Amino acid sequence: MDHPSTDSLLYARQRIFDRDLQPGGEELLYREWTFPNRAPDQFDPERATSRVLVNAFLRDPAPTFGASCPAFVNFTALTLARDLPFPPDRLVVEVLESVHVDSTVIEQVQRLKAQGFRIGLDDYTRPDADHPLIEQADIIKLECPAFTPAGLRHVIACLRRRRPDIQILVEKIETATELRHALDAGCDLLQGYRLHKPEPVVAACEGDVTQADIDAVRTAIRDDAHRRLRRLLRHRPSLAAHFARLAWHRDDSQPAYRPRCRRTLEMLGTTVLSQLLDFLEAAQPARCVTRMHGVRQAKSRSSVSVAISTRTIDAGC
Repeated sequence: MDHPSTDSLLYARQRIFDRDLQPGGEELLYREWTFPNRAPDQFDPERATSRVLVNAFLRDPAPTFGASCPAFVNFTALTLARDLPFPPDRLVVEVLESVHVDSTVIEQVQRLKAQGFRIGLDDYTRPDADHPLIEQADIIKLECPAFTPAGLRHVIACLRRRRPDIQILVEKIETATELRHALDAGCDLLQGYRLHKPEPVVAACEGDVTQADIDAVRTAIRDDAHRRLRRLLRHRPSLAAHFARLAWHRDDSQPAYRPRCRRTLEMLGTTVLSQLLDFLEAAQPARCVTRMHGVRQAKSRSSVSVAISTRTIDAGC
């Protein structure tokens, strides 16, 4: 597919609707120019999640998601272990079906819920309500093709008995008949090609944030060098724009235009900046990305210490 060299493909969004077919959220999907209408055949899922989050919260100049219409994003086990700098009211953490749920994952999900994030269980195909994260989940995403109409009614009834307050989303709805079956079964939210096909979100390139930029900011934070940090942002407009957009997402009572560097840094603070750098690093191009194998919790909110190890990967995309 041809594309302008000045444009970036940020992600694809697929709208989610309530029972009245009013917007209820957006799933944000990983995309590349080589595969703008679907995910690549091979890709690194951790990098994909980080890239979607970075592009949505830091690079999209006109996001359509918000507190009343949150972004649904797939999370791997590694991403669940990280501290999230993103506003909880605008993000639904979708736990991928490939995540092996053990006591560590349960603790990580409980931590995110305590911070205000809503938890979704992706691609739910079980015929019962016995998933190990059912007590932590706020939203269950049922795969429509995996159930007969009777099976869909049965599993929704099971989930309602176990968790009367849980929201049920039926996804991969492709026909009018499937839509009718989902509504008749009593779901709360609906998603699928019948309602809205994923649409690529494109924005003008602002310039790359390099690994050198990330290292320079991390060093300034470590050295508690606030003046140097402000100078770095003044000379790196792409990085400054990224930070300013996150500041706006976290407090949209502020004007949408880019605030001064000092004000951006005051709004975010060094703890959030350090968390953000981890995601920027993980979203770097596959040929040079720095991978985080483990993240240890900071002992206090002022701590910016992060344990990382690096290796070069080839995501095949």
